[in-house]
Amino acid sequence: MNATPAFLIVEDIPVNAMLLRKLLSLRYPDAEIHVAENGKVALDTVSDLQPDIVFMDIQMPVMNGLEATAEIRQLPAFTHLPIVGLSAGIMPDEKEACMRAGMTDYMIKPIDVENLDQILKTHLRA
Repeated sequence: MNATPAFLIVEDIPVNAMLLRKLLSLRYPDAEIHVAENGKVALDTVSDLQPDIVFMDIQMPVMNGLEATAEIRQLPAFTHLPIVGLSAGIMPDEKEACMRAGMTDYMIKPIDVENLDQILKTHLRA
């Protein structure tokens, strides 16, 4: 990981993206934080952005988070990229579906800051 991490937030609801952006910028003031409004945009930009971690919403139009994650995992440079699923957690077995799609971790929205801090500590090892 670089000294200044790069984050990709994939979220179709602007207020959710804004909240996560704010939480990340408070922890990493110099971080590069990019937002993609759906999985297709994330897939199209991940190679150029080279993020250190991706926060991927599950339910989105155009391409959902599970599909986008499976596609990103097909790109050789991103087989080990940390991808954290974001969900309202209303569907049974959603966490397991995230892991099967190739996600690294899972967070329920609204975001619990202690959980976010633990995920960052786990996946942004220097």
